[in-house]
Amino acid sequence: MSTLIHVVHPYTYKLVGNELILGQIPEFEERDRSIGTFLREALDARVALLHYSDHPFTTVRGTLLQVVFELDSNYISLLDPRVDFVVTTHYGTPIPDEKPLKLTNLQWKNLRAIYTSHSDLQKKIGKPSVHLFFGGLVEACLTNTLGYHLEHFHEKGARLCYVPAFSVSFSAPDRKRMERQVENLGIETLSSQDALDLIHAA
Repeated sequence: MSTLIHVVHPYTYKLVGNELILGQIPEFEERDRSIGTFLREALDARVALLHYSDHPFTTVRGTLLQVVFELDSNYISLLDPRVDFVVTTHYGTPIPDEKPLKLTNLQWKNLRAIYTSHSDLQKKIGKPSVHLFFGGLVEACLTNTLGYHLEHFHEKGARLCYVPAFSVSFSAPDRKRMERQVENLGIETLSSQDALDLIHAA
């Protein structure tokens, strides 16, 4: 059994409102410690991790995100060289392989310099038998990423899972609505302990 962990836009763990926080956030200390333990144990177990960012680390914002993760021991594992890295749009999805008609060649060149394409993301994902998703926001990019994966990359017989306890939301009503949609799509909901058990069984 091969497993791939998809960590979607983890910068959302470091947000309070629209502000990026350096260091740990007391309100989310338990969640962050649990995620930190999970990430370290996944790497120790040699389970593949894919970090979805919304900016490459070569940009100003990307450099800031890198510092934010470096300053929090729970999330520094996301910078480990064993973690694979892609850059998806604010919506949590890749850019298409072909240039949209409404874009100029220069606009398309600039987008391609930043974001991962559909086919490149497909190559990064490969064909593991288990996919485990978490991150943020549940009501936005995380659910979009799950939906895109299900529509374009899902292999028949592969197990598709999601960990609410490891995921970020800014709206409880929207979170409940999206979690119902995720469940209706047949995506498994795992507890944090279920997720740990899964990586140790991988």
